[in-house]
Amino acid sequence: MKIVTWNINGIRARLPLVLEWLKQHQPDIIALQEIKCMDENFPKLEFEDLGYNVEIFGQKSFNGVALLSKIPFDEVNRSLAGNDEDEQARLIEGVFSTETGVVRICNIYLPNGNPVNGDKQYYKMEKEQTAGVFHLRQGFGGQAGSGAKRPTATSIKENKSDKFPYKLSWMDRLIEFTKQRLKFEEPFILLGDFNIIPSKLDVHNAKAWWGDALYRPESLEKFRTLQNLGLVDAIRSVSNEPNYSFWDFQAGAWRKNNGIRIDFLMLSSQAADCLVSAKTHKDARGLERPSDHVPVEAVFEF
Repeated sequence: MKIVTWNINGIRARLPLVLEWLKQHQPDIIALQEIKCMDENFPKLEFEDLGYNVEIFGQKSFNGVALLSKIPFDEVNRSLAGNDEDEQARLIEGVFSTETGVVRICNIYLPNGNPVNGDKQYYKMEKEQTAGVFHLRQGFGGQAGSGAKRPTATSIKENKSDKFPYKLSWMDRLIEFTKQRLKFEEPFILLGDFNIIPSKLDVHNAKAWWGDALYRPESLEKFRTLQNLGLVDAIRSVSNEPNYSFWDFQAGAWRKNNGIRIDFLMLSSQAADCLVSAKTHKDARGLERPSDHVPVEAVFEF
C-alpha cells in the first residue's frame, strides 16, 4: 500500500498538478494539507473520477485537510480534542480495513507558530553575533539593510502574538491524542505537515532558522515527547540524507536548495514493522505552478 502526504498550498491553484501527479504515481491513500477551501468547494468529483473516496475537513481561505483513498473509509474523525473553542481545520483521521487488518491514518496540519514574540510584520529579528547585522525572516519581505524600520523592544512587547502558544498547546493535545491511539495497538500513521525541523540534518542553514517557531527548544521538546511515545519517522528509518520537503517561494530557495524537512509520516511500531520503503518526491518542486512542499511517500505491506 502506497501512502503519501502533501501540503498543496491551495487546492484551486494546484488541482491540475495534483491530478496529473496522482495519475502518474497512483498512491492508494494521499493526505492533503492546506486545501484552503470549505468542504463544498473542494473538487471532489475530479478525484472520485480517479477512483478515490474523498473525505474533507475544510476551512475558508486557510488551513483545511483532506484524505483521498482508493480503499473505502470504515470511520472518519475530524478535529483535535481538547479545546472546544478551536475551530481551525487541522486534523482528519480515517480508518481502513485491509487484508491484514485495520489501519488508522491521521492527517494533520500542525500550526506554524510564527510570530513567536513580536508584531505581525516583524516576527523574527535576531542579531548575527559574528557580522553584527540584523536578519528579518518570513514575516516581512524586506531584507537586512533595506531601510525598513526595525521594531523597538516596546513595540514587540505590546504586539505579542498568540500563535506560538497556540502551536504548543495544539502539540500538547496531539500528544494526548496519540497516546490514546497507540493504546489500540494497531498500525497507526500520523502524517502531514508538522511545521517542525527536527534536527540540523533537516535544514539547509540551521543557524538562520534557529529561533523560528519551527526550530526552537520549546517546539522541539514537544516533538521529542511525541516521538518518544514510540513513533518511527519513516524517512529517517531508511535515509540519512537531508530529504527536504519544503522550499520557500522567496529568495531563490529552490534554486539554492535552501530547504527544510517538515513533512513526515510517523509510524506506530505496528506500522513500522510493515514499512517497505519511503522517499521524498523532490522533483515535484520543479513542476509548473508547484506547491512549496513536495509529496512524501511510504510503501507498506498491509
